[in-house]
Amino acid sequence: QGLKLAVRPVAASHRPHAPPRPIAREMAIAAARPIRIGTDCSGMEAPVMAIRNLKVAHKHVFSCDIDKNSKKTIEANYDHDIFYDDLCKRDNKAAPKVDLYVAGFPCQPFSSAGKQQGFADERGRGTVFWSVRDYIDCKQPKVFILENVVGLTTIQGGQYYKDIKQSLLDLGTYNLYDKILNTKDHGVP
Repeated sequence: QGLKLAVRPVAASHRPHAPPRPIAREMAIAAARPIRIGTDCSGMEAPVMAIRNLKVAHKHVFSCDIDKNSKKTIEANYDHDIFYDDLCKRDNKAAPKVDLYVAGFPCQPFSSAGKQQGFADERGRGTVFWSVRDYIDCKQPKVFILENVVGLTTIQGGQYYKDIKQSLLDLGTYNLYDKILNTKDHGVP
C-alpha cells in the first residue's frame, strides 16, 4: 500500500474543498505544448513510463536519484535533459521549472517494516522530503505528486504525515488531495 498526494494550484474560483477533477486530463487539455515533467527520487522512472504509455505529449526535463543503479536504468531507457545525482545538494533555484513534478521520497524512515525513525532517520533519509518541498516552493510546478508508504500516515500517530501535509498547505498555492492506494487494486501484485 502506498500514499499518493496530488495537488493543483489554488484558483480564485476554487473552493478549498471542491471535489478534485481528473488532473491528467485537465493538464493534457490545457497543454499547448508537451507537458514538462521532472522527477526526484526517480527510481526506475515509473511516472515517465506511465506518461509515455498513455501517449501524453511530454518533455522529460530532469530525473534525480542517488542510487547508481537507478541512474544506469534511467540513462539507458529515458531521454531526459538533466540527471541530478543528489536532490539534497541541488540548487533548486537554478533547477529547471516543470509542469508536473513527481517525487517518491525515501520510505524506509516511515515504513512499519523499518525502524520508524521518521525525520530523525540515522541515515538522513527522513529529511529528504524537505528538499522535495524546497523544489516545489522555488519552482511552483502546476501539479505535483508525492508518493510514500502508508506507514507515513500511521507511525507516531500520523504526526509525520500531518507535518508534511501542513508544510505543503503553508505554501499557500495549492489545493491538496490525498489518497491511500493499494497496488493490488491496480494490477500490481
